[in-house]
Amino acid sequence: MENVTNRIPDYIVYPTKFRTYKWWKPILVAILTGVFYFLGSIVNTIVVFVIELLCGSRTSVLSILMIKGYDGFNVYTAPGAIATEGSVVWLMVALILAVNIVKDRPFSSYSSSSGNGWSWGIFTKCFLLALVICGIPIAANNILIDGRIGPQQFTLAGLILCTILGPLQCVAEEYIFRGLFMQTFGSWFKVPIVAIVLQTMVFASAHPYNFVGVLEIYVVGIGLGIIAWLAKGLESSCAYHIVNNMTLFYLTGFGFGEIKTQVGWRDFLLTFACIVVYILVLDKMSKKGKLR
Repeated sequence: MENVTNRIPDYIVYPTKFRTYKWWKPILVAILTGVFYFLGSIVNTIVVFVIELLCGSRTSVLSILMIKGYDGFNVYTAPGAIATEGSVVWLMVALILAVNIVKDRPFSSYSSSSGNGWSWGIFTKCFLLALVICGIPIAANNILIDGRIGPQQFTLAGLILCTILGPLQCVAEEYIFRGLFMQTFGSWFKVPIVAIVLQTMVFASAHPYNFVGVLEIYVVGIGLGIIAWLAKGLESSCAYHIVNNMTLFYLTGFGFGEIKTQVGWRDFLLTFACIVVYILVLDKMSKKGKLR
């Protein structure tokens, strides 16, 4: 008996299934997303400035980010979480606005190719899977092997906002890179692996790391692309992205690591192993019809 999952359209080339879709419309979506994101970034900057002014902060997180770049990434205070994670969340808002203006295809088609949009059931299942395969090993590595390397940095407001904005940041990145970019490249070239590689190149360009770090980002970008392709939607890649990022955010916030551009080989190998195992398990789940 044929599995129902096999009858669901390929996620990467899914945009071409819509009559209203034209090859040039994603370009318009991308331009409008950029414009709305720019406007959102201005609002985000003003919010951070006002909070710092009201709190009497002597050092602006925005100035630190301008000087240190990614090494100044701050998710530990309210201004820091809004300046870093909050700024990325605006990408999601911008994309939603752009898609509803261009109307080339339903926004739900970015979520999955099932025709039913986002599935909380699949997300929950994949989140728990990612927690076991990715979250626990990374936490064990940092706590048991590296140990505490710094003081606790979280303020209460920072912890709350990080918990809220962190997952939204990951989801926003998935909708932009695995949704907008990967599906656009897929609709243009009709070859999934080409779309996966191209979106990874764009994804890597947004993460300024050292050589090992860039390799790690390529592994993650390709891995997340394959994950979304196998699962025919973004729930599984969002789940992995959230677990990976939030584990690191919490660990660094409590002094068991640091967010930096210099990545070591041990961290690279751990990242590689985690995402490969996650992909293999998802592949088996997909073949057994446990996804979609």
